[in-house]
Order: sequence, then structure tokens, then C-alpha cells
Amino acid sequence: MSEQIYLARDGQQTGPYTRTQLAGRAARGEVQQGDFAWQPGQPAWVPAYDALGLLGISLPQAATAPPPLPAAARQRTVPAQVNVPAGHGARIGANLLDTLLGSLLSFVAFFIGGALGGDNPGAVLGYGYLLAIVFIAAYFGLTHSSEAMASFGKRATGLIVVDKHGQRIGFVRGALRYLAMLLGAFFWLPMMMVLFNRRHRGLHDMLAGTVVIEKDTYEPELWDFEQLHGKGGAAAIVIALFLFFIFFIGILAAIAIPAYQDYTIRAKVTGALIETRVLKAVVGEHLLNGEDAVVSYEELGMPGPKALPQYGATIEVQPEGAILIRFDAPTPVAGKSVVLTPINRGIEGWHCRGGDDMPQKYLPADCRQSAAQGP
Repeated sequence: MSEQIYLARDGQQTGPYTRTQLAGRAARGEVQQGDFAWQPGQPAWVPAYDALGLLGISLPQAATAPPPLPAAARQRTVPAQVNVPAGHGARIGANLLDTLLGSLLSFVAFFIGGALGGDNPGAVLGYGYLLAIVFIAAYFGLTHSSEAMASFGKRATGLIVVDKHGQRIGFVRGALRYLAMLLGAFFWLPMMMVLFNRRHRGLHDMLAGTVVIEKDTYEPELWDFEQLHGKGGAAAIVIALFLFFIFFIGILAAIAIPAYQDYTIRAKVTGALIETRVLKAVVGEHLLNGEDAVVSYEELGMPGPKALPQYGATIEVQPEGAILIRFDAPTPVAGKSVVLTPINRGIEGWHCRGGDDMPQKYLPADCRQSAAQGP
């Protein structure tokens, strides 16, 4: 029998092969069912498996069981617990980090609010709080609806936010979830309710239809909302909540106290300026009577400089008719002054400017503008 054996597959011919070479190819599985074989002397191509049998070449036995998994596949294991609701400690840690980021956004909001509110302290606070809520709601809406499905605080602690069906939430739901938490925060409901249900859902989660789970256990194809069950740890929860409360109050105080102090100082400066209205009229009338200079307080019908203890200031009249408000308190403006100068003997009004060392943020808008322009 000829040792010249040819193989063909899909119209492509290979070979010739010796019997030994063909046996090796068969052992390696390189001869497949559907291949054809031919050797000199044969009238036509025959199925390769038939030819190998005639040549006494054994074929590999069909596997009766699946082969072992590759190493990479053996390492892919489903967690013992899937879709585990976030632990209390991880949620508190995430909230602490997000609160820190929120305080930075609040700082920006109040800075913008100061520019929009001008000299009206109430408007400054109103704009500041409104913008802070908008900025933080947008932050949570954007981050929770992103591919990461988590805010930066939750990313750091290995958590994600999904809806009741285990899917990513949208921007609107993420923002509304924060607003719901903000409303309930006045009564501590969002935080307290997390402690007393097996899915660890706060009031804001229930209203928004969301669940916070551990990212490493997230298996959307195995999602079953009814079977969700979180881990315990009540003692650590109470301590962590107390620490969070202290931290949260500290952040609010760091923002609110300086803003309130600036507001009270600005109110004192504004109040002292209002007290000069009568004196400006008296000085203006005196100047209109042909007097080029104010010689003494007696000519104005005044016993001397006017003390304003409620504002920590003293009002003085300069020889040329200018009115000087000198502050002795509070500390940021102590030793500093505001000057009112009559324009055309007071007929065209008064020019207001702060002293050289008076911080501009404590002055009314018209005085700040005048200070920038010069006398």
C-alpha cells in the first residue's frame, strides 16, 4: 500500500503524508470528521475516518465529560452572597466623604451668593443656601447616574446605588434622592430608618426607589429584591452616627459662623452710616448758608462728636464739612473709618469711601465702588 496519502478539507488539498505522519495528525486531532483522504490507486476520495480505519490508525475517543476549566475561568467565582445591601459603616464613611465634598460646593455657592446678594445679608444667605442645594443635588445626580453608579464617597468605600430592579438610576432620580434625604435630615429619619430594615434602605431610598449595595457583590443577572438582606452591627452604627453628627455640625459651623460674623459687622457699619442722615442735612444746610468750612460743633448745634455705642463707633465732623465715622469695635474694623464728603456743599449728595485700611467687604456697595474710584 502506498505511503503517499493526501487529505482534503473544504476543497483544499494537503499532503502527501506518510502513514506515521498521518497517525500523528490523527492523535493531535488534526484530522476531522468531514475530511477526505486519497492515495494512489484509489478511484476516488473517501471519508478520512474510513481511510484511517483501513490503515489501522486509531482515532481519539469522543469526550464523555467536559474538560477542566482554564485557570482564568476557575478564578471567576460568584460571591457567596450576591447583591448585599451596603453595611452601615461603609455608608457612614461614604457620607463623611460626600459631606466634605458638599462643603466645598457650599463654599462656592455662598461665594456666588455673596456676589448676587450684595449688601443684603438675607439675600446673600438665601442665594447661598439655594445654590448649595442645587450644586449638591446636581453632584449626586451626575455621579449616581454615571457608569460608576456611585458618588465619590461611595466609590471610595466600595458601594453603588441601583434601583429596585438592580439597574442604574438616572440623573433626576439621583438628584431627587438627595433632596428627599435633605428633607428627612431635619428629623434624622433617613439615617435612623437604615438601622431598622433588612435592606438597609433610608427614607430617601424608599422615596426614590433605590438600594445601596456592595459593589463587589453586584450580580444584576441574579438580582432578587425580595431576597436582599444586609449585615448587622448596631453598636458600631450608633457610635458612627454620633461621630457623623459631630462632623456634620462642625462643617456647618465652619461655613455659617464666619458668614454670620461678616454679616453682623456689615450691619454695624451700615447702621452707623444711617445715623449720619440728620447730621448730613445739618452740615449741608450750614454749607448752603455760605460757610466754606465748619469751624466748630457749636455752629452746628452739637455738643461734640456723637457716640454710637450700639455700633461701636463715633461720628466726627471735619473742618471742611466731611463726616468721619471712626470704629472702636468690633475687632475686624476697630481703628478703621468711613468718610462722607459733601458734593457741591451736599446739593449733589455725599461721597462715601472707606479708610485706606477698611476691608471693603464690610462696606455698603456704594462705598465700595467709591473706594475703587477714589475721592
